[in-house]
Amino acid sequence: MPGANLNPNIFHLIIYFRLNTIAITADTERAFLQISLRDEDRDVVRFLFPELGSNQSDPYNFQVYIFKRVMFGVNVNPFLLSATIKYHIEKYREQYSAATKMLDICLYVDDVISGADDISQALKLSKDADTIMKNASMTLRKWNSNNQTLMKTWKGEGLEIHPRHSEDSSQIPLSKVLGIPWNVVHDHFTIDVKGLMELDTSKPITKRVVLQSAGKIYDPVGFLSPYTIRLKCLLQELWLRKLAWDDELPPDIYAIWSQWWSELPLLSELRIPRMILDSSGDSSKDNPADLLTRGIRVDALSTNSKWWNGSSFRRETDFLTKRLNELTRKGCI
Repeated sequence: MPGANLNPNIFHLIIYFRLNTIAITADTERAFLQISLRDEDRDVVRFLFPELGSNQSDPYNFQVYIFKRVMFGVNVNPFLLSATIKYHIEKYREQYSAATKMLDICLYVDDVISGADDISQALKLSKDADTIMKNASMTLRKWNSNNQTLMKTWKGEGLEIHPRHSEDSSQIPLSKVLGIPWNVVHDHFTIDVKGLMELDTSKPITKRVVLQSAGKIYDPVGFLSPYTIRLKCLLQELWLRKLAWDDELPPDIYAIWSQWWSELPLLSELRIPRMILDSSGDSSKDNPADLLTRGIRVDALSTNSKWWNGSSFRRETDFLTKRLNELTRKGCI
């Protein structure tokens, strides 16, 4: 049994990550290896190992060992890790209230994804979180932030920062936040399409290939939804035409897929600011959610202010005043 899922929702966590001026990430060093198995449970994780220095071809010259720590690859591990960490942080609920709350909602497996409004708050959160985790025999390392001053302060405080060799972003490998590439220097997300671009398009394109293409785009927040919806609509059409999984696409469908495929390289050129929240939809003609129903090309998506910044009227300084006056006139309030 995998146990209960104690990790936060990825979508919610990334949205929270975008709320803060200063972004913070860290990694728990060898987290699973810090969880010890009870003595009475260790006999069920025995294994055979050739005796060192012996003739390994001899089938009888093996030693029996047992695991003392949680094994890798066991489906219950994420639950065990989360439950163990939550048990330890509960001890510090009163002493480090902000840090324990942060670890509660911003720790996904062994990754911390959080943030703060200013450097002093960020420094206190990180130092308190580091203390809590160290007391649980777990070390937070690879501290990373979009704020260079905070990075230098961490280094001065003895925290292990993310390896950085240059201030030139072209020489700094992208960090990843829950699988999304993040350029910490310019504080924007990018899209990784390398896996999808490796698809062999010289072979027949079938419904199976179309489905595989849709599944290889990792987009937990929905940044690319106006683009990916086109492929989902194409899949719907393939089902309506009752094509088998390995039937080659008809010419008209192939033309649509080919156009979609040709735009893939443009995705790697997208630069999505981390600290921007998508606006919710509305019933007006300025509704960004309309893009989800009809789809859009990548080149148009990259410059579509409505999608990335929300409806223009929501950014007007007197929007709330106008809206309240309108509701008052209509007798709604």
